[in-house]
Parts: sequence; structure tokens; C-alpha cells
Amino acid sequence: MAFGTNDKLNFCLMTTANYITKALVMYDSLLKVCKNDFNFFYYTFDELTYDYLIKLNYKNIIPIPLYDLENFYPELVKTKKTRSTAEYFFTCTPHIMDYALKNYDIDHITYIDADLFFYNDPIEILKEVKNDSVLITEHRYFPENKDSVSGKYCVQFIPVKNDESGNKVIDWYKEKCIEWCYLKAEDGKWADQGYLNHWTEIFDNIVVMENRGGGVARWNSDAYNFVKEDDNLKAFNSEINKEVDIIFYHFEGLKLYSNKVMTVGLLKNEKVLFKLIYYDYINKLSNKENELMERLGISRKQFNYQAYDYSNFRLLLSCIRRILLPKKKKSDMIYYYKYLKNYKWLP
Repeated sequence: MAFGTNDKLNFCLMTTANYITKALVMYDSLLKVCKNDFNFFYYTFDELTYDYLIKLNYKNIIPIPLYDLENFYPELVKTKKTRSTAEYFFTCTPHIMDYALKNYDIDHITYIDADLFFYNDPIEILKEVKNDSVLITEHRYFPENKDSVSGKYCVQFIPVKNDESGNKVIDWYKEKCIEWCYLKAEDGKWADQGYLNHWTEIFDNIVVMENRGGGVARWNSDAYNFVKEDDNLKAFNSEINKEVDIIFYHFEGLKLYSNKVMTVGLLKNEKVLFKLIYYDYINKLSNKENELMERLGISRKQFNYQAYDYSNFRLLLSCIRRILLPKKKKSDMIYYYKYLKNYKWLP
């Protein structure tokens, strides 16, 4: 079985209400670029998210409440007391893939992080699976980051076929994440991600994505010279000396807060990247927030965003301090603060 142009695609992800804006912006991007029809299995890790999705009634989205997942895998509940909220999410990664494969009549599932955005059809990546069963994506740190503890591969996008080989990988992955899944580095492990380091050695059905248009993120963006026309994003990749169509960008590190603050962790020399890619994405988040508040009749507080622990005065001082810091200080992260309504920039 191969991923063909006539197949219905299947994606899955999991969030609470504080990530629903990002998830639905990504969903919109898939609707725009996917030539194939697709299912969007959305695991709701709080009641608010489930209620919102039921009311919104998107045609491709299948909301699955957390209690369905936990009833199917009672071993998950046993880990909750020993894991932080984030660690519990990571523990569930292989389980949400497995649940979809076991409970729906589908021949594959692709796990996706909620903070991805698709500029082109992911079928171009899925075709790489061919006669194998699982695809994984490298971080491709650029410049190379030998000190990273988060692993060679990124969990962000994992297609798995519903065949003997694919199920073998997922069963192994489930067992390992139940056994150990913490936000710390230990014996080559890190959360749910360190386990991927060994897949090409343990299993013979793993393919590593070759398309440089996938898995683009701030940790490898220096290898790309981006050109954007409307929502079409291309880039010249210096590692392969070739122009590529960007298929998806990973907006890891972008955070929304309850007190009308948004932070984007970028180095000072990445302002061009921000203006070219992040600005448009943030506007899409803003528009989606406003759309959801209107359709659901809710306030922004009901997204349950975490509060940012700065007063407005301290926020302004922080912005000024960061502007004045030496440009060569590599550890200096510049944050862009946005205020609703329609976001006022500081600075």
C-alpha cells in the first residue's frame, strides 16, 4: 500500500482550549492545499475544546474526548500522577495514533503538531513512504547543534500505515512512552522524541523525509532564503543548493497569553524571518480568535491561555532592554508583544 493521489488522508492531533486557535488555523491551511479529502481526528484534552468543536461542526473534524482515549488505554491514567501536563501529552502521542488506527476504518494515520502551518500539499511528503510503513523528520539544525538534547528527529509529523510493520512501531512506542516520558534528558531519552533516534536501527520499515520543504522551523531557517507570494512560500536551500516549495513550517515557541500578550522567540537577526513568515501567521491566529469568539459567543478568557507574569510596565521595560542589548549576544531572544484589539506592536 502506498499513499496515492486518490486516497483519503488521515491526520490526528491533541490539544486543550489554549491551542485550539493554532490547531484550527492549521486545519484551514490543510483545507486550502490538500487535493485529497481528509479526516482530522482531534483529541480534546479538556471539555471546553470538545464542546467548542461540537458547536463549530467542521465537516472534516472528528472530535474525540480524552475519556474515550483513557478508557481504551487504562495504563495512561496510571501515569498521570507521575507526569506534568506537558509530559502527559507527550505520553499520549503514540496512543492517539494507535486509537485512530484501531477504532476507525483507515489505512494510515499522520500525527501532526498543532502549531504547524501548511503552505503546500503534504501528499508530496507522504509519497516518500512508498513501500515502507513509517516516515520521520529530522530537525536538520542549521547551523549544526551538537548540544541539543531533544534528538535528531522531531515528532512534529509522523505518518504511519495501518499494517503489521506500522503497528509494530506504534506498539513499541506506546510501551516506551508509558515506561518513561519526561521533559528532561536521560540516557539518550527526551520526552516522546528521543525514542525516534533509534527507529532506523530497530525497525526496517522507517523512511526519513528527504523533502526539504517539510519540517522547516526556526532551528533550521538559516539554511533557507525565503520568497513569499500570497500564501505560496518558496525558498532556496543552501544545503542542497536548490529551490524548494515549503510544505509546512513549524511555529514552535510562539505562545499566546491571557493578558493580551503574544511572544515569539527569535534572535535579533531573524526579524526578516518574522516579517516574511510569522507576521502573516499571527494575523491568521488573530482572525481565527475573533471568528471563534463570535461563533461560540465566548470571551478571550475562555481559551484558557496562561497568564504572562509581567505587568504592562515591566513588559515595556523588557522590550527596551532587549533592543539595547548587544546584537552579537547569541543568547538574546527578542520577543514581539502583541496587544488586542488587532494587535498593537511593542516595540
